[in-house]
Amino acid sequence: MAGHVKDLAKSYQDACHIGEFIRLAYPTESRASYFEELESVMMLLKGTNQEEMIDFCRNTLGKLIEYDQLNQGNLIITLKSYLDYNGNLQQTADNLHLSIAGLRYRMEKIESICKADLKTGAGRFKYQLATAVYFAIQIINKDLTLTDWNLSQ
Repeated sequence: MAGHVKDLAKSYQDACHIGEFIRLAYPTESRASYFEELESVMMLLKGTNQEEMIDFCRNTLGKLIEYDQLNQGNLIITLKSYLDYNGNLQQTADNLHLSIAGLRYRMEKIESICKADLKTGAGRFKYQLATAVYFAIQIINKDLTLTDWNLSQ
């Protein structure tokens, strides 16, 4: 929210970034958000060395993103939804219109690809941060591709 007229342009840009973030992060549903809900991720990306953030995201999610692209999958969305619902399988399955068995299969696939333990707080935090960074980077650098990420390194 802009407190002064001079801050209106920045407020508008932030609103546009947040709208795009929501569209990318929640493609299966309509969603509204307040700036305060996403402020930390946007500030993190604006105030941090983006190269380091890309490296973190690449190291954490690169194989999953590559798998999705090669197989026309949406495991990154499954992971994000699972994390958004704090690991609650029923809520995640309902959100993604999946059976519990189908969701369990996807989560096992995600954990196998990423070599992740999403049952721990530290594991969830790492992947929650990485997914937030991933979607925010998609907004900031719309032309960034996997080849730019040098996944083979």
